[in-house]
Amino acid sequence: GKTLAIGSVSGRVVLWDVRTRRARERIEGLPKGLTSIRFAPDGATLAMGYGDGMVRVRHFETGETTTVKEHRWEIRSISISADSRTMVTAGRDGRIQVWEYPECRIRHTHKAETLTTYLADISPNGAWMATVRRDIPSATIWDARTGEKLTDLAFPINQQSSCLRFSPDSRTLALGVDTGPLMLYDTQTWQELTRYYPRGPHVNTIAFSLTVEVLLTSDDYGTITAWDARPGPHRGTLKGHPWGVTSLT
Repeated sequence: GKTLAIGSVSGRVVLWDVRTRRARERIEGLPKGLTSIRFAPDGATLAMGYGDGMVRVRHFETGETTTVKEHRWEIRSISISADSRTMVTAGRDGRIQVWEYPECRIRHTHKAETLTTYLADISPNGAWMATVRRDIPSATIWDARTGEKLTDLAFPINQQSSCLRFSPDSRTLALGVDTGPLMLYDTQTWQELTRYYPRGPHVNTIAFSLTVEVLLTSDDYGTITAWDARPGPHRGTLKGHPWGVTSLT
């Protein structure tokens, strides 16, 4: 919970010290087109997805980057299990890939009903998987161990989700809608806890602090907003990117 990674479509990835709000490291030599980013819980690696279907994993101890490609089109989301041994990627090609991590070997592939399933996240406790399709205004919750469908979460407006994320304690699921509210759900009951209304036109991505006290969102204006992860007002705003911020971790 001491470092925030921020990436943009320009290819710039910056690691920030959360306490001092100063940049700790700029990762150089990365291509443009970054669409998703995620720290492994053990802090040893940073996984990055790109518009061309590539997945790149940065190993901090060696400074090396592993590059693999199993998606034909854009990587829309990356999720890593709490033990840092499993990675899930979802792409616009309708595939959800489950990887041995950080070796980046395919364990198995889930092919969606249509090419519209492109967002997925696994709860840190390994109990649930949440997926989103672009053609229906709802999210689907699955039993991650059995593959059984548990419930659908309908959105309050006829728009699709732009991002989703489970909290580190697996008690909350956050869903952002294209031009609508940010919604938080209780994973024990799957009832809505609260809604936030970001100032920007589009919530691109969501990240929780490890303490589950703070929720971060980014938008197309290049703005990052900090909210209370439990019902309350937004904590503050960070500006610094000239274009839209597409990833937070």
